[in-house]
Formats: sequence, C-alpha cells, structure tokens
Amino acid sequence: MSIPETTGTVEYTEKLRQALQRDCALRQAAQQARTRYAGEVKRIDKGLVIALNGGVTLLPNGTAQVRSASDAEIVYHVAAGTCDCPDYSRAPDGRCKHRYAACLVRKAQKALAEQARLAALAADTRRYYASYSDPAGITHVGTVVRTPSGWLFVGDDGEEPLYVADAAVALGGQCALAEDKRGKDEARGGLVALITGYAN
Repeated sequence: MSIPETTGTVEYTEKLRQALQRDCALRQAAQQARTRYAGEVKRIDKGLVIALNGGVTLLPNGTAQVRSASDAEIVYHVAAGTCDCPDYSRAPDGRCKHRYAACLVRKAQKALAEQARLAALAADTRRYYASYSDPAGITHVGTVVRTPSGWLFVGDDGEEPLYVADAAVALGGQCALAEDKRGKDEARGGLVALITGYAN
C-alpha cells in the first residue's frame, strides 16, 4: 500500500472551494432576486434548486438550456427573455423558474469573475515608476502600485499617498526590474562604464 499523492488532495480541495464559491454566489443572487421580486419566491427558489444541481447550460450565443425540475430528460430553451416551458405563459411577465435558473447562473458567474479580478489585483504587488497629472495639470513623479481600489500613487515629493485614476497615470518600468538592472550595471562599473566602455 502506498501513500497517495498530495496533488489529489490539493485538486479536490480546490474543486471543493470552487463549488462552495459557486454555491454561495448562486444563493446571493437568489436572495437579491427574492428582495426584488418578493411575490415570486417559490419560482426563484425552484430556479435556485435547478441551478445548484447543475441544470443550466449557458450557451455562447447568450441563450441557455435548462433541465426540467420534474423530468431530467426534458430541456427548455431560455432566449431573449422567453422560455418554451408551459409555465412561461402563466408566470408574471414570463418569469418562470427556468428563466430564474438561467439568470441566477449568469449573475453568479459575473460575481465570481469580479471576485477573481479583485483577487488578482490584490495579489499583484508590483510597484511601477510613474508620473501623475493632477487636476490642476501639475505632473508629479513617484511610484504606483495597483490595488482593488485603483492606483495608489506615492510621490517623490513626500506628499501623502493618494489614489489616482487610470487616465491620470503614465507608467514607467517595474521598480524591481529597474533596481535589479541598476545593481547589475553598478557591478560592471556603472552606467558610465557601460556607455563609454571604460571602467571607473
């Protein structure tokens, strides 16, 4: 008997984490729908069950295939605010459980994509040399780092750090790369030696 590889556990843990995030995002989307459409809680909850059980397939053309809650062999098509299920004509404004299921999956995917985008921004701690043009048109020189709230600019003039708009920042190079290159250049005799070919 051999000890199992840890990658299986890691992969399982990652899949479980993703499933829990998806579940949470679907439930949050359903709660928002319940708040907005208080009289349609039953249909929303039935749509949530379909979504949680993987009964929704979003297609590249913007439509969705949604399995019937009562018969897994039946698939309804949700497109452009319509559904071909029997309940569509009875539901308020055609909001049947299949349309809710497709909508909840779309909203959950959008929320998860935004969470991933913010996590990637938070993980990126690279500093860049940059210049910033303030509202008065004055250009300041310093460094910036990307945060979930935007660019955090730290000027060389000792002013307080501030968040600045993307359009107001002109990026230079990455600080770590430039500092590494400067160190290597100095080890070879400095910039003068590199340009002239003569060591100090």
